[in-house]
Amino acid sequence: MSVWCSSVILGDGIRRKISLRLWNEIEHKKTVELHAMKGGGHFVPTDRPGQALQMFHNFGCNKGYSTPLTLNLSRQPLLEQYKPIIPTVPRMKADMIFALSGLIFKPDFHQHSDYLRVSPHVLLHYW
Repeated sequence: MSVWCSSVILGDGIRRKISLRLWNEIEHKKTVELHAMKGGGHFVPTDRPGQALQMFHNFGCNKGYSTPLTLNLSRQPLLEQYKPIIPTVPRMKADMIFALSGLIFKPDFHQHSDYLRVSPHVLLHYW
């Protein structure tokens, strides 16, 4: 059995000892593996996706964790069946306000609200 130990000083100034014991497969038929990934936060697959994929792939294939992936990790275009459907709504209907909060009757008028681009950096709001 091997032991990993580390000491940590908490906010109150008290030093705490943290340890993890690793059993090998021969003695107890169980193993515990701890991986710390540099630059990975609380959710490693989001922070370091390539390294996390390498770790899971090598674990599943029973390879060493430092073995590089043979997969192509370059960004590929999205397949047609997964592309979002962009609705084609007429501009006037998209700008129309259908519900006014606090209104207890159905209005008999049409209300529109949007921005008009006056110049590249100036927008005019109409309501």
